Amino acid sequence: MLNLSVATTKSECESPVQGSECGTEPPAGAIIHDLAQKKRGVVATDIEKLFDLQQIDLKRLRIVKQVKKSLVSVREPIDLTRLRESVSSMSEEQESLKENQALAESQVKVVKEKIAANQDMLNSGRLTDPKDIAALQSQIEELETTKSAYEERALAALLEFEDKNKQYQPLVERLEERTGDWEELRRCAREEQ
Repeated sequence: MLNLSVATTKSECESPVQGSECGTEPPAGAIIHDLAQKKRGVVATDIEKLFDLQQIDLKRLRIVKQVKKSLVSVREPIDLTRLRESVSSMSEEQESLKENQALAESQVKVVKEKIAANQDMLNSGRLTDPKDIAALQSQIEELETTKSAYEERALAALLEFEDKNKQYQPLVERLEERTGDWEELRRCAREEQ
């Protein structure tokens, strides 16, 4: 607050308003001018602070834009790449197991057809020689053993496929989720460019 009383001593004579003399009251215009200069100083300081804040915001926006721009061109994250490789590897393994199962089932089918043909020949009565009949029965028994082995292979391949599929499905779901997240992040980055 300004002291408007008349100064009587030398120490009191230092006027807060420039241009006023000791022992006289400062003119009203001088007081208003002094207050305006103080107010301008506060306003100038506030404006400088706002300008600094605006510069910080602009710098932050540039950085965000650069990050988003780089997301569009950057390779996918390493964990997503590894997950994709794991799924690919398991997929190949699944295909191999399916092929093994299909092969074993086709071998079982071929052996069953041979057994049925030999059984028909045996039952038809066309064979009369006991040695031929014994040889055919022995061949049927061997085919039955072979058929059992192929059936076991087919069953083992099916069980292994089902076991691997239990591991494979959650991995595929996780890959789809992570890929979706990554694509969404890249899409947002492209839109904001």
